[in-house]
Amino acid sequence: MKWHIDLPACNRLQLIESGIPDANIHSSGICTYASCDTFFSARRLGTASGRIFTGIILK
Repeated sequence: MKWHIDLPACNRLQLIESGIPDANIHSSGICTYASCDTFFSARRLGTASGRIFTGIILK
């Protein structure tokens, strides 16, 4: 059995628990795996690619 996690939902819950109102949280819905022609995808290229980047903007 392979485990999976809903990262957008987990991130949203952590932000809400940190005091950020749900109305101030926006998820782009972009899948880097499916949009690999536009965005780098470590999942598509594998961990041997040596690159990964995550960003959060707080306003």
